[in-house]
Amino acid sequence: MVGVFTVILAIMVAVGMYVGLDALEESGETAAPAATRSSAPAVLTPEEYQQMLASADAALAASFGRFATAPGPAALDSTATSLALAIDAETDKLSAVRPPAPAKQAHELLVNGLNQLQWEPSGVDIEGRVDGASCTGPAGAASVARTTPAVLVRAAAEQLKAVDARYVFGTFLPAPTELLTRQLGNGTYLKRTSTNGSGLLKVNNEGPRDTAVSLVLAGETAPRLTVYVRAKSSFTARGITDGNYLVFTTAGVDWDSSMRVFSRDCEFMKFTDPLEFKTNRGTYTEWTITLSPTESGNATVEDVDAESYPTG
Repeated sequence: MVGVFTVILAIMVAVGMYVGLDALEESGETAAPAATRSSAPAVLTPEEYQQMLASADAALAASFGRFATAPGPAALDSTATSLALAIDAETDKLSAVRPPAPAKQAHELLVNGLNQLQWEPSGVDIEGRVDGASCTGPAGAASVARTTPAVLVRAAAEQLKAVDARYVFGTFLPAPTELLTRQLGNGTYLKRTSTNGSGLLKVNNEGPRDTAVSLVLAGETAPRLTVYVRAKSSFTARGITDGNYLVFTTAGVDWDSSMRVFSRDCEFMKFTDPLEFKTNRGTYTEWTITLSPTESGNATVEDVDAESYPTG
């Protein structure tokens, strides 16, 4: 009997040890963990923090400069996307560091402002903004500079400078300015290659925005004539030579003479059918086009891309 008892006891002990180990594995319990090193970044010295701010500011200045000088809608779209990505990248870098203790609050405000600012460049061409859709870099930069996130970034920059005069940031942001509404005189010729024709073109601009009207001779790419007609105004262009002409119009707010485009709320259109000017035995052709926001006209028009619009 002693031998049997001993064998049974041994089995029970073995089973108990096995069950105990199995339960231990299922519960996820392990031996006490060894000490681990903290992964939190070290606090930057004032010199290191100043260098990081300077690097981020320089990177954003380069990107914002390209955005602010975009010559038209197409270039504005591409540079706006690049600027948004640049702001996002620099925000990530600043978010990952621990600034000197006195700058902690201002640093958090800066990161928050930049997080919001990154969405503004891509929104400058969205219709419905309080200042209208932007069509050029200068207008886009002015629009971004007026936003609430830009105000937050400037406030954070001022707080950082108050902590330490070496903490300079935000030089890439222009100061907020009033929106421009530059206009040319009604009937101003932007281009006029000849005056010895007999044809006349009367433009009635009944729309709410100023318009530039261009005539492009069939087979050519540059306009022979471009004239500026203010909203709710009329003008008759004279001296048009014979030929079939395509009619292009661009309307908007704030004419930028250096870029030859409206800086806000711009649109570009083309008349589907050409206009024929013909002189014969003392007779000449006079066309009248009426630009109106209604759809009751007898001429059809189509939108054209800004980069396809003739400006030469």
